[in-house]
Amino acid sequence: MLLEEWLPHRKQFLDELLRLEGLKKGMTRSSCGECKVGAIYRCKDCFGGEVTCKECILQDHESHPLHSLEKWTGSFFEPTTLTSLGHVVQLGHKLSTSCSNPSKPIDQTVFDLNGVHRIVVRFCHCSSSSASHQIQLLQARWFPATVFRPSTSFSFNLLDFFHKLQDQNKCNSYDFYHTIMQRSNNAKLEPEIFRYNEICLVFRLWSHLKLLKRGGAGHCCGGVDSMSDGSLAVLCPACPQPGKNIVLDSKHPIHFNTTFLGIDGCFKTKLKDRGITDPDLGTGLAYMVNSADYAAHLKDPAGTVSEETGTSCGSDLRAVDQAYTRNPKGYSVTGVVAVSCRHSFVRPTGVADLQKGERYLNVDYAFASTVSHELEMGVPHLVVTYDIACQWGRHLRERLARYKATKDVNLDSLQSFRVAVPKFHLIGHGNSCHLDYNLAFMRGVGMTHGEGVETIWSHSTSLATWSRENGPQARQALLDTHWSGWNWKKLINLRRLLKKSLERAWKLCKVQNGIAAAVTAALDPALIHSWTEMMNAYYLDSSNPNPFKEVAPSVTLNDLKAELGRVDATVKKSGTPHAHETTPSQFIMRALEIEEQQSTHPGLRRRLRSKRLDPNDNTTICDQRRLLSQAIKSLTSPQRVYMPGASARLDEIDPTTITDAPETVKLWLPSQLPAASRDTSCIGNLPRLELRFRLAQAYDALDLIRHLRGVYQVLLVKNQAHVSTSQGTMTRTKALFRNFALKIDQAAARYRDARTALLRLDPEGKFSPWKNDLKDLCREDIRGPSRETTDTSESRRELSWIWHTGSLQPDTGINDPQLQGVMRVEWCKAVARAERFQEEVELLVEEMRRTLCFFDWNAGNWEKLGEARVGEPTIDEEITVGMRAYAARQAALYRKLVHVFIADWYECLELKSLGSHWLAKYPRPEAARNRRRRLKSNVKMYHSSVFPSSAGTEDIPETEDALTDDPPSDSDPDPVDFEDDVDVALDDLDAPLWT
Repeated sequence: MLLEEWLPHRKQFLDELLRLEGLKKGMTRSSCGECKVGAIYRCKDCFGGEVTCKECILQDHESHPLHSLEKWTGSFFEPTTLTSLGHVVQLGHKLSTSCSNPSKPIDQTVFDLNGVHRIVVRFCHCSSSSASHQIQLLQARWFPATVFRPSTSFSFNLLDFFHKLQDQNKCNSYDFYHTIMQRSNNAKLEPEIFRYNEICLVFRLWSHLKLLKRGGAGHCCGGVDSMSDGSLAVLCPACPQPGKNIVLDSKHPIHFNTTFLGIDGCFKTKLKDRGITDPDLGTGLAYMVNSADYAAHLKDPAGTVSEETGTSCGSDLRAVDQAYTRNPKGYSVTGVVAVSCRHSFVRPTGVADLQKGERYLNVDYAFASTVSHELEMGVPHLVVTYDIACQWGRHLRERLARYKATKDVNLDSLQSFRVAVPKFHLIGHGNSCHLDYNLAFMRGVGMTHGEGVETIWSHSTSLATWSRENGPQARQALLDTHWSGWNWKKLINLRRLLKKSLERAWKLCKVQNGIAAAVTAALDPALIHSWTEMMNAYYLDSSNPNPFKEVAPSVTLNDLKAELGRVDATVKKSGTPHAHETTPSQFIMRALEIEEQQSTHPGLRRRLRSKRLDPNDNTTICDQRRLLSQAIKSLTSPQRVYMPGASARLDEIDPTTITDAPETVKLWLPSQLPAASRDTSCIGNLPRLELRFRLAQAYDALDLIRHLRGVYQVLLVKNQAHVSTSQGTMTRTKALFRNFALKIDQAAARYRDARTALLRLDPEGKFSPWKNDLKDLCREDIRGPSRETTDTSESRRELSWIWHTGSLQPDTGINDPQLQGVMRVEWCKAVARAERFQEEVELLVEEMRRTLCFFDWNAGNWEKLGEARVGEPTIDEEITVGMRAYAARQAALYRKLVHVFIADWYECLELKSLGSHWLAKYPRPEAARNRRRRLKSNVKMYHSSVFPSSAGTEDIPETEDALTDDPPSDSDPDPVDFEDDVDVALDDLDAPLWT
C-alpha cells in the first residue's frame, strides 16, 4: 500500500482505532453469551477481544496466564489482571488434573513480551513429582531468575524474541528491559519493580544454553565437560572438512584440497577495565579462544621478544606500528583479532582479544588455535591472507615453535603453506608485494580476494557501544552468540552466494579465456613455450624468476644523456671538432629544458594568484622570467649554426617578448619546422637526434605519471581510512592532493608535447615503432592503478593503457629482448587471469558439492546423537524422548536444506554441464524436469518449422546450446514464484534450529 493511497483513508483508520476503545454495538454490561451476567472483561491478546464475564474470562485463560486483561468501568476500559480475579496457576500438573498436595500460593513476577505480570502460583509437592521449583517453572516454559526460592521468571517467548532481536538488531538488554517495563507501566502509576540485573543474568544463561543445545552438548554422554574447543561453532559447509564433505585425494587439483583463511584486527570491540571478575561458562567452545590458555600464553616469556615493526615492502602501510600506538588507557581489551574462511564464516577458536594493539603474540595464537583443527583433519594445503602478510609470514614458523602454547602447531606437516595480501590492501603495498604476495599470481586460489574477514566487522562493531561495559566473560559470551547467528545466516545465504558467484565466474571465464587465446595466437609459439615453462617453474618454486615482474624502462633521459655524453667525448678525442662549442646533443637537451620551463611557468603564476599575494609582489615571476630569457638568448647562437634554415624565423621574434614574456616564445626546434624543409634547414642528423630525445622524454613523462598516480592512490586510501575532523589537517590534505594533481597535469602536458613532436618527426613510425607504445593520452586514461569509483568490478575492469605499455628503444624489432620482456609480462597476466577464473568455476562447483555433502553428514550425525544417551540409568525417559525429537528435527532440517539447495542449483549446473559426476546422485527437482520438458518441446517445434522436410524429431540431441539459447515460453511459470516457495520453505526451516 502506497502512502498516497492510504492518505484518503486516514480518518477511517483513526475512527476504527477509537471504536476499539469502547464497547461494541449491541454489547452491554448485562450480556455474556449464555451466562447472561455482567460482561465487563476483555483480553487484549485473544483474537476478537470479546467482552465476557469473570467466570468465562477465568475459564478461557486457564492455559493463558500471561494475557493482559481490561475491565469496563462504565465509561472506559482500565487495565486489570487475572490475579485480581482470583486466578492461581498450578505448576507440575496438566491443566485437566489437580494436585493432591499443592504448596501455599506464592507470588511470582513473570516477564513476557506483552509486559510484566504479577501472578500467584502453587508448586506441586505430590509424592509422584519430585521436581524442584525451578524445574516446574522450566516445564511451564518460564526461566527462573534463581535456583533458590525463585520469585521472578522470564518466559521462553520473551527470551527467544530478545535472542533474535539482539542477533539481528544488536539491541542491548537495557533498552529491551525498559521497553517491556513501559508496556505494563508506561505512566508510572503502579509501583516500579527493578529486575534489570536478573534479566541480564538470565539472558546470558539463555544464550549459553541455546549455544550448547544447538551444538549437541546435551546429546553427548560426557556432557558439556566433554566438548572440545570450537565444537559449538557453526562450521562452513563449503570449506574442505575431511571426513565430512571431502575425501582427500592427491589426484585432485590443488584448489580442491585447499583451505583459505583470512586474518584481520578490529579496534572497535573494546572492554573497559572496571575490575569485574565474572565466571567463565565455557569460552573456547565456540569462536573465542580458551580464556585460561590464552592468559597463560600472554605471559609466555617468548612473547616478550621484540617484534618487527613496519613492512618490508617499502609501502606506507604501518598496521602494526599504528596498533602499538593505540592508547589502551582505561581499557583491558583494545580490540579483537579474528580468522575467517573464504566464505566469511568466523572460524572455531579463531578470535582473540587484543591488549595493546595487533601484536604478533595475539595474532599468532588466534591463527594457531584455529589452524590446529585443519591440521588434525589433515588438510594438505593452506592459504592465509593478512593485510601485513609480507611481514607477518616471514618468521611465523619460528615464532610458533618458540611459544609454549603453539609449539605443537607444525606448519611443515602441510604440503603447501602460502600467505598473501588481500586484493584491496595490496594497493598500499610496494612493488615487491605486488609480485610475491598477489593472489592473482598464485595458482590454485581461484578468484579469492581475501577481504571476506572485513565484512564481519560491519555487524559486530554495532555491539561495541555497550559490550565494552560488560564483564570479560560476559562480553566473550555475547560475541560467541553474535557470531553463531552470523555464521548461520552465512550458511543459509550460501544457496544464493554460490549460485550467483558461479554464474558470474562462468561468464567472465569465457571472456578471459578468449582474451588469453587471442594474445597467445598473436605470438611466436617458441616464446609461448618458453614463457609457459617459466610460469610453471615459478609456481613450483617461488625462488625461481618471477614471470610477472615488469621490465625496467629501456630508455630514459638520464641514460640517453649519459650515452650522448660518451659519444661527444669520443668525437672530441678523435680530433673532429663540432661546428659549435655546444654539441648538437647539448643543444637539443638545453632546448627541451627551456621548453619544459616555459610550460611550468604559467602554473607558478596560477599558484601565486591562488595564495592571494600582493599584486605588486612579482619578485619570483620576474626572477624566473629573467633566467628563462637568458637561457633563450644563449640558445640562439648554436641554433643558428645547427639550424641555418631557421635563422629567418628567429629574426622575426620580438626582443621585448623574450624579455617580458619568454614563456610565450616559440623555440623553432626541428619538430616545429615544416616537414618539407626540415632536413634542408638542419645540418647533420639533428631531426633524428631530437627524435631520440623526444622518445626518452615521452617515456620519462609516462613513468612519472604512473609513479604519481600510484602515490596518489595510496594517499587517497589512507585519507579515506583515517578521516580527520581538524580543519587544519583537512586544509593540508586538500593542498597535498592539489599539488599531486598539478604535478600529474604537468607530466601529462610534457608527454603530449613529446608525442606531438614525435608525430611531426616520425609520423609513420619508420625510425622507431613508438606508435604502438605511446598512444594518445586522454584525460580518462590517467587513472589507476587500482579500481576507481567509476570502474566496474575488479575482475571486469579494463586497466588503462598507461599501465601496460612497454618501453622500446629506437630501431628495435620483434626480437628485441626489451620488447619480449614487456610482451611476456602481459601474456603471463592474461593467462593468469584466465587460469584464476577457470579455477574459480571449478572451485565453486566443488564448494556446492561440499555443501550438500556436509548437510548430509550433519543430518546423519544428528541421527546418531539422538541415540547417544539412550540407556543411561540416571536419565529420565521424557528427556530421552525430547533428545530424540530434537535430533530428528535437526536431521530433518539439514535434509530439507539439501532439497532446497539442490532445487536452486540443479538447473544452473545442468545447463552448463558442470558437476555431472556428483549431480546425478540427487533426484532432478520437479521444476527442473518440467522446464527441460518444455525446452525440449520448443526445440522440436523450432526444428520442424525451420526444416519441415527433415526426418522425425525424435532423434534431435538435447544439446547444451539448444537448452541455453531457447527463451522461456509465455506459458512458463514465473521463476519468482519458485524462488518465493523456496524462501517460504527456508523461513519455516530457520525456526527449529534456533528454538
